[in-house]
Amino acid sequence: MFAILESYSSDDRQHLNYTAISTSEEFRRYVILVKDLHRIDLFSLSAKERIAFFLNLYNAMVIHAVIKVGHPVGMVDRRSFNNDFLYVIGGQPYSLGEIKHGILRSNRRAP
Repeated sequence: MFAILESYSSDDRQHLNYTAISTSEEFRRYVILVKDLHRIDLFSLSAKERIAFFLNLYNAMVIHAVIKVGHPVGMVDRRSFNNDFLYVIGGQPYSLGEIKHGILRSNRRAP
């Protein structure tokens, strides 16, 4: 994902060209790698490693979700964006909301 951010961000690094990302070879490879996340053993990671893993994954997942379903507009779209876009990690489905609130903020029970 770092290569994607480097290649497709604006000069001031404030914006991403989601259209260009969606058709890039880097993104195609990223989507293939995402399918292997089900193999990860989260229990083999320390607490700090898990937080770093999920923080990086959350940010990459948001970019993937924007490309797949677009920017959420309004409350209903945001709820769907956060709850319906999933990655299977270690055999468990994780949504953006579950990662953000259950793991990163720890204010909701983690999946």
